Amino acid sequence: MKKIVLSILFFFPIILFAGPGFYIKDYNVFLEINDDGTIDIHEKILAHFTEEKQGIFRKMPLKGSMQVLINEEWNTYFWDWEYSDIHTDKETKIWNEDGYTIIRMGTLGKYISGDIEYNIYYRVYGAYFTENKENDYLYWVVIGDGWDVRINSVSFTVNFPDKLKVLENIDYSIQYGATGSQKSVISGSDVEENNDGQSLVYNHTGSLNAYEGIKLLLKLKKGLILQNQNNKAITISAIELFNVYNANQKKANNYYLGKNLYVYGCIKEIGDDYIYLMINESGQNKTGWVTCYFSHEDSEILANLNTGDLISIKGVCKGKEGYIVNIEKAIIIYREIDNNSGPTKPKNPVGIDD
Repeated sequence: MKKIVLSILFFFPIILFAGPGFYIKDYNVFLEINDDGTIDIHEKILAHFTEEKQGIFRKMPLKGSMQVLINEEWNTYFWDWEYSDIHTDKETKIWNEDGYTIIRMGTLGKYISGDIEYNIYYRVYGAYFTENKENDYLYWVVIGDGWDVRINSVSFTVNFPDKLKVLENIDYSIQYGATGSQKSVISGSDVEENNDGQSLVYNHTGSLNAYEGIKLLLKLKKGLILQNQNNKAITISAIELFNVYNANQKKANNYYLGKNLYVYGCIKEIGDDYIYLMINESGQNKTGWVTCYFSHEDSEILANLNTGDLISIKGVCKGKEGYIVNIEKAIIIYREIDNNSGPTKPKNPVGIDD
């Protein structure tokens, strides 16, 4: 694998925050690079509380910009990240606020101390920059520099898809430190490549002080990782999706089939592993049915739903069969009780918060 130095002038940190009275013993991040352009991330955080606390918060930015030095030329890139399938191993609440997705882990009224491990899992869309004509770039802030506490030990592992048989096809830059004074890691024992050529492992030497972070930039051959509409989900109402398919199924399949969708509407029927969605727009008597199928693990949440609930579903479009548009691998990302005002497009849907 070749190494390159790509300097990032400015970045928005992804930070975990809590009040004083704790520090991080270990922070391990595992990135699974998928060949459809998404990234599955697992963060394993061992916090040590020297004072009693109720838990921690994790803030993840949604939008921002940065300047990247590529081939001795500064380039400004705007990123627009999107997260899905967010879950942890603790009692969790998720919401959007001031340009961030915020994850609260812990139980209100239950105080903890000593060593507590937190595991966070999520999928990321939109982490690639594809504007460059020669290469695609993946930028990720592994550890944000917004910490006001010490992190004793840091490591991360990047696993690449099978199609990348050798890592010689990838250049990388790793930087650490405070914003404006980052140091680059381009060689040495800190960076390891495993024997099968599918993974990159980084173990940081020493600790990170408060307000120091680590970031990663990967340079890939153009088109090596599929970029499917920036891998961002398309937001569409149930009736609109139905009408598009009803008008021209072949054209609709060319655009929507296999895509990630946010489909929002009103529940009209609930089955063992599916729901029917429809919507009545602007008082017009328009009816279109979208069937959303849930996996066996997720089908349990259907017991908490009722007909008339307004929800937004994230899933993969499988096209039209008869008069019904099918969505599979469905996940509920937004829900509110019908107040007879008519369904509206959810604002920044991230997670159901019951």
